[in-house]
Amino acid sequence: MAIGWWPSFSVPSGAYVKIDGDGSGQIITGAQECGTGAVMTLRQLAADEVGLRADDFELVYQDTSVAPYDMGATGSQTLFNNGRAVVAAAAQVAEQLRALAAQHLEANAADIVLADGVASVAGTPSASVTIAELAAQAAGGELLIGHGSGAPPAPPTTVGSTCVGDVGMAAWVAPQFSCHAVRVKLDRDTGVTRVLQVSAAHDSGTIINRVGAEGQVQGAVLMGIGQALTEGTTYDDQARQRNPALLEYKLQTCADAPTVDISFIEIATPDAGPRGAKGLAEAPNVATPAAISNALAQLVGHPVRRLPMTAERVWLSMQPAEPEVAG
Repeated sequence: MAIGWWPSFSVPSGAYVKIDGDGSGQIITGAQECGTGAVMTLRQLAADEVGLRADDFELVYQDTSVAPYDMGATGSQTLFNNGRAVVAAAAQVAEQLRALAAQHLEANAADIVLADGVASVAGTPSASVTIAELAAQAAGGELLIGHGSGAPPAPPTTVGSTCVGDVGMAAWVAPQFSCHAVRVKLDRDTGVTRVLQVSAAHDSGTIINRVGAEGQVQGAVLMGIGQALTEGTTYDDQARQRNPALLEYKLQTCADAPTVDISFIEIATPDAGPRGAKGLAEAPNVATPAAISNALAQLVGHPVRRLPMTAERVWLSMQPAEPEVAG
């Protein structure tokens, strides 16, 4: 078993959200997709604000010269930071839709409910108009365009109170926590270790996209197994890498994947990302190798103190020490 934590750095980020005349939406953002999957969750956040489906939104995120600034996915920060920006931008569009619907339905804008592609009057669902109709109306007048950033939550006040400094302590705006337990099997004749089962419990705040979140944990657990057992670069005496290709650099494959049981402990977190969400993608990399190392230490009788804990290193660690020769 092992526990871990991962930071959530609070930085500015921006996004544009617009709905075209046919009722389809776009999110224009500087956030990039590099495997975290968080940009797909941005569509869900925007859709929830304006009463559409996530599939109604298209992401435009390759051109950083056109889109607002985003720090990047580094540290699993896309949802935490850019998610706030998308919600703020979509909220502007939602207000514009409510104003249009209020005119159309002769109601108060504060009483307009946006849901399931329809704008209706609270308590009177029959008094309604589709969002696509409102978008077509807006196409002939003031366009449905919103921009947002969302004020980054402030870090704890730490001036002069810690040797880490303000930059280091800023990671504690809304940190994640994890606890992993593993079951491993060791072949004592060869040192080969197999991970049979992983139980991963994570406090990553509110989970917005559960399918995506579970996929991130499964993938990161497998990466953590690779870090623990097989993945490591080696160099010769001329500083040239001896294993530069995937034939020699041993990645984990689907054949190595254990059963992964995932539990999300959703704790309401003030000053986190949208709806109290935190990051997630890299956090499982922390506890997984440590848990495997602790399991091997129980089997071997002492820690294997170098990563990756390859079969050769594990086997050598089990060999009796050579007796010292006097003189």
